[in-house]
Amino acid sequence: MTINKLSSLLLRPSDTLPPCGLFLAVDQRVPRGIKNPLSFKLTERMERLVIRHGIKLKLLSLDASLSDAVASYVLRGLSVPTISTLERLGSAMGIDPGWLAYGYEGLEPFRERYPRPITEPSDLTPDPALRVFRDLTASFPQRIRDARERSGLSMRTLSSAAGVSVQAWSNAEAGKALPRVDTCERMAVALGVAPRWLAYGEGNAPN
Repeated sequence: MTINKLSSLLLRPSDTLPPCGLFLAVDQRVPRGIKNPLSFKLTERMERLVIRHGIKLKLLSLDASLSDAVASYVLRGLSVPTISTLERLGSAMGIDPGWLAYGYEGLEPFRERYPRPITEPSDLTPDPALRVFRDLTASFPQRIRDARERSGLSMRTLSSAAGVSVQAWSNAEAGKALPRVDTCERMAVALGVAPRWLAYGEGNAPN
């Protein structure tokens, strides 16, 4: 797939909106032939967990060492979390942050069409063993740098495909600023790697 084609798939009207909603500030109907970002359903996954397990949002935020309104803002689609913030929320719930951000499909590189399983995978169940903040994003700069070098493409080409500035990409590689979950997904698509691997090192590293 060419970088130009990737750009046309990734740079949709929602990318021009201010960072005040997880794709919820626009009509949720997607034009035929354009695939929803995996992070589009972050709020749905989180909502099901909160309802099913009786999670209190204020306590969740505090357990995650965040300000008390963060979990509520994320759940309501009023704020798009960084990959680090989402890891903190996932750890406080005992949930894999990669699944929370991108679902099961996030373990594979982007595909325009993903075969629907015969039986839909069930949601994860909170695991006490995962209620430890492991700082999986600490190695994100190394992963994105290695993936760019492996791709053989320039930072300018990749940042254009992902719809971010060259400076934003450079800051991500330098560890100066971690991306939001939606931005990280676009970076993963541009690089041809799985978003869960890029964000959290989950799954198999690309060859």
